[in-house]
Parts: sequence; structure tokens; C-alpha cells
Amino acid sequence: MNTQMYDFKRGRHQYQDRGYCVLPQILTPEEVSALLQELDILQQAGGGADIDRYRDDTGLLRRMERLYNKAPHLREMNGRMAGLLKNLFGSEMTIFKDKYNVKPPGGEGFYAHYDGIFQWRDGADRVRRGWYEYAEEFYNVLLALDPCTPDNGPLEVAARHDGGFETLLRNTRRNGTPELTERVAAQVDFEKILLSPGDVVIFSHRCPHQSAVNATDRSRRIIYYTYNKAADGDYYAAYFRDKATSNKGSPTSKALSRAG
Repeated sequence: MNTQMYDFKRGRHQYQDRGYCVLPQILTPEEVSALLQELDILQQAGGGADIDRYRDDTGLLRRMERLYNKAPHLREMNGRMAGLLKNLFGSEMTIFKDKYNVKPPGGEGFYAHYDGIFQWRDGADRVRRGWYEYAEEFYNVLLALDPCTPDNGPLEVAARHDGGFETLLRNTRRNGTPELTERVAAQVDFEKILLSPGDVVIFSHRCPHQSAVNATDRSRRIIYYTYNKAADGDYYAAYFRDKATSNKGSPTSKALSRAG
């Protein structure tokens, strides 16, 4: 992993100012290739029953979750990204959730949303406060494995919104997802984040973000590792358990898509 060329002070200031920063060429081409090989094996061989797979209406794989510890390079990269966050912010981090987005040709995008700002019901039908049941602050780390271009539905992110759970919840549709209302989304200035393989993006869960359809003939593959401060606890198993056992119609993860 190439971190010597990156100005961490600049990235720290950018994150503090707007809630996100781009770190170019953090992964080497060899590391990207090794990750893709492992992901291909997990995709083709199944990787075990404890990997969650999501497919689109045509049956194409759209994403996989619960996979950071299923292969050596994926496991090692989790540790490196946690270390990268510590270098930037000075705190030990622990992984909260993970996913591999394939975004095949024609793959749908996501409406404007926060992460973790929604209500859901547990098995006892009690209303829960999104990700805030676990911690108060989350750090998304995007690893680009393919070019992210204007046409293949790159991440579009906006400056972090201030406020706690209840304040930000009022900006959402309050429909079991963290989707922003049309009024709030229309007021947000999104930046398309164009990336090369090996680039890394770090952004707060309170940054509005969205993406469009992949209008190209190639997949746009990325990995997301999401972290919270280790001092706040380790909730990886609890998050996926709650996601699996929450009441139907009350998702613990965004279930949003758009055709363009």
C-alpha cells in the first residue's frame, strides 16, 4: 500500500472541513489485482453461507456483504484501512460493516441519502435509531477497483450535514430508509468523485451521497469498509444480526435504487 505520497495533513483538513477526502493511488496495481482475484473466487465459488449476496431483477450479482474476513487480501486490507484512518484522525478504528459493489452494465444507482439515519423495528417490535443504536460516528472507506467515470455511476457526495440523529432524521422521508426528501436533496451540491483503480475515498455517514445508473458496458467494482471508533465498541456481528432479524419492511440498510 502506497501511503508515502499522500499529504495526510491536507486530507485531515478536507475531512474536517467538508466530511470527505480523496486519497489518490493508495493501493498499488498489484493489490487491486489481488483483491479482484479473491472477489472473483468468492463470487464464483460461493465463499460460504455467511456471505450475503444481492442480485438485480435480471439475476446479475449486484453486491456482496460480510466478506472482509473471507480471504487473506481482503482481511489484510481491512487492517490497512483501519490504520489509514488512525493516521488521519488519531483514533483506533474497528470495522462496522462491509460490502463489495459490482455495479454491472445497466446497474442501478442510489437516491440521495445519509447512512444510518433511519428508524427500524427489532424482533420485539421496538423502534430503533438506525446505526445510532451502535455508535454516533461512522467512517466510510471506498476502495476503487475499476475506473469511476462520469458514465458508470460514480459516487456523488456532498458536504457533511451537522446535527444528531433526530435533526438529520427530519431531512429524510422517514420510510424505513435514509433517503433524503426531494426538498433537501434539491438543495444539496453533489460532487461526482471520479477515480482510478487504487484510489480511496473517505466520507462521513452524515455526508449526503448518491449515484446514477452504470450506462457503460463494463462493471464498476468498488469495496466499502465502514468503521467506527474502537472505543465505541465492536458491532460488526450485531449489525448483520440485526439486519437479518429486524421486522420485515423495516430495513437496517438502505434499500434504494434509481434507474438514472
